[in-house]
Amino acid sequence: MVFRMIRKKLGILDFNSEHNIKSVIFQPLRRNNTAKRNWNLLAELSEKYQKTQNQIILNWLISKNLLPIIKSDNIKHIDANLESLSFKLEQGDIDSLDNFRVKNYKEVILDWFKEGIPESTTISQLPNNFDKLYPEN
Repeated sequence: MVFRMIRKKLGILDFNSEHNIKSVIFQPLRRNNTAKRNWNLLAELSEKYQKTQNQIILNWLISKNLLPIIKSDNIKHIDANLESLSFKLEQGDIDSLDNFRVKNYKEVILDWFKEGIPESTTISQLPNNFDKLYPEN
């Protein structure tokens, strides 16, 4: 219960930052599904920095002091992912990414303890729910 109150009041990232806790982000690129969406903001930043959309996402996560876990099945992908460390996003662009919401954004209710909360999802299913909530245009 305390954890739920902390998460609701501060937000998990705010809480972790305040207490110097690193968050590990699992599948932040969603098997390349985010870049496939070609969101305007990511496309613009990709053009501005001459980097891939995935590199923009990884750089942004790292700028937030997060630790992304990503799968790379060949040397080309590993090199591309490492390239995300070779530049620095401007603060205004970080803020734009922080505030980005897809059209008709709906906040997801997380069922952290698998209590069967109506209209919620477990943390392991969170990436899958995005595609259900926001089918491609």
